[in-house]
Amino acid sequence: MGKGREAGGGVIHKLLVSGIFLFLLIFTSMIFIGCGTVANSVNSPSSASSSADNGLPPYVFSLTVRVTEDDLNFRLPIKNGTVNDLYIDWGDGVTKNYTDIPVGNAGILKTYSQEGDYTIKLSGHTYRTNVVYNLNQGGALGFGFHAEGTLGPNTFRDDINKHKLIGISGNLTALLGCYVPESNAYLFSSIFFNCINLTGGIPEGLFGSIKGIPAEYMFERTFMGCSGLTGSIPEGLFKGLSGVPARQMFHQTFRGCSGLTSIPARLFSGIRGEPAMQMFQNTFSHMSGLTSIPEGLFSGIEGAPTTSMFAATFLNCSELTSIPADLFSGISGNPASAMFNSTFRGCSKLTSIPAELFSGIEGAPASGMFNTTFQDCSGLTSIPEGLFGNLSGAPQSLMFWNTFNGCSGLAGQSATLANGQTLYQAFPVVTNTHVGGCYGGVWENFDDKEHIPVAWR
Repeated sequence: MGKGREAGGGVIHKLLVSGIFLFLLIFTSMIFIGCGTVANSVNSPSSASSSADNGLPPYVFSLTVRVTEDDLNFRLPIKNGTVNDLYIDWGDGVTKNYTDIPVGNAGILKTYSQEGDYTIKLSGHTYRTNVVYNLNQGGALGFGFHAEGTLGPNTFRDDINKHKLIGISGNLTALLGCYVPESNAYLFSSIFFNCINLTGGIPEGLFGSIKGIPAEYMFERTFMGCSGLTGSIPEGLFKGLSGVPARQMFHQTFRGCSGLTSIPARLFSGIRGEPAMQMFQNTFSHMSGLTSIPEGLFSGIEGAPTTSMFAATFLNCSELTSIPADLFSGISGNPASAMFNSTFRGCSKLTSIPAELFSGIEGAPASGMFNTTFQDCSGLTSIPEGLFGNLSGAPQSLMFWNTFNGCSGLAGQSATLANGQTLYQAFPVVTNTHVGGCYGGVWENFDDKEHIPVAWR
């Protein structure tokens, strides 16, 4: 009887344990699915073989690095303040489960036995538990921070370490645990910042597990300085995002990606609502391979201007030849400070400006609103009538400062408002502080040159 009771108790015990295990499994799955991150349900990257045959989670993301004989070290950029349960295949036959919490910014150090290219495959998860602006910002994995510079050779953000990265593949977000916008504002900030030897295209599903509303600074500087990236930006790169814009969400995201040649029209198709401060500041600046802007790129952005919303967005895109008429069609209302500061500055191959580009702008001027907007666009030949909408009111500092300075190809009539007034007629009492250099170096080309006041020249 005793043995019978022990056996019966054992069965009950096993059933209870099994039931608890099943409940936890279902509950955990619900948490991850609810947060939009299904860590182990994505496809393995093409460059990484699945680890499922070994009873491990499938590899979801990989990095290819190049080490040389004089420096065989590589630091996988897992930041401090993370919780880890990573499975790492280092590409040299060594596989390890990593559960430590990193100290400082040393990352995970790997020393290879010989020089060569190694593909590092990752599975499991790693996520941040603290995000502090300008200190430990960003997601769990990433080579950069807010500021440039390094912390020396024993940190993963040292340029020597960054420059060893030559390729990426797979779904990075499948590693990052539960995505909560409010606590992960810098989730992808500076991840590949200044990885100048990173080549090839950006993987379509790199951020494939993210679902939901944007967060502040979310993709700030993500690919900044990655001059080796080539081809088009994938149309579905941000497809999981939906909701209103957030402050600086795409600040400098692709700045300096000179090898990228095109932008898909639906890149931001899920972003809809009123503009946010600095939302597209410097987003595509210094993309010298970019030749055109697709129609409808910002079609979901509708509302009144905000500070620096499109400041330097296409700065120094020197091969850009045209601007779509509908680019800012959803923007209407009173001007905001620096709203179009340097937006197209240095786009020397632009030949024309759509007449309706700023047609929704009306009301009192704001400081720096069109500061250097078209400066050094030497390919422009004329300014369309009524370009600057319906502005009226007291002049503000830098409102038209150097707006067309260096546009050596301009001729015809100087800039006008929708009512036909020239800028200098609409704002007769101004100083160099307000409009200095607006027509610098080109004022003598205009038909009305004799009427253009000194302050505007």
